[in-house]
Amino acid sequence: MVGSLSGRTLEGVGPVLGFVAVGLGCALANLRSLNNLVLGTDLARGLGERLWRARLMGLGAVTFLTAAAVALTGPIGFIGLTAPHVARALVGGDHHRLVPASALVGVVALLACDVVGRLVGGQAEVAVGVVLAILGGLAFVVIVRRTRLAAL
Repeated sequence: MVGSLSGRTLEGVGPVLGFVAVGLGCALANLRSLNNLVLGTDLARGLGERLWRARLMGLGAVTFLTAAAVALTGPIGFIGLTAPHVARALVGGDHHRLVPASALVGVVALLACDVVGRLVGGQAEVAVGVVLAILGGLAFVVIVRRTRLAAL
């Protein structure tokens, strides 16, 4: 089973707004901590970061936002893998810009793949999860290959 945007209406958004609000609150409250954690655990601890708090807030953000998204659309893979990498290439590594850019890239990718699935499938439209798995898989391979070449 893959997720789909087909047949979804705005009535489904109401019940998950609480989860989205809590998840966004956790994510926004954790942005400075994420920038510190990128430096490494020892340096982050030296900067006064409470590692357990930062990790717990990050886990809360991921859990609540993922739960809301899956409740609305079903499981859609590769969007969480590719969107942050593409966004990092566009805006850099500062999480104050990276988190909103990742959300925007994810939305644009999801809607673009939905349109492609509707156009390619004709009457029997292809689910957005299938299109995103194909295109997202290709994008992820390109990202991984570039990363390896840069490391050499």
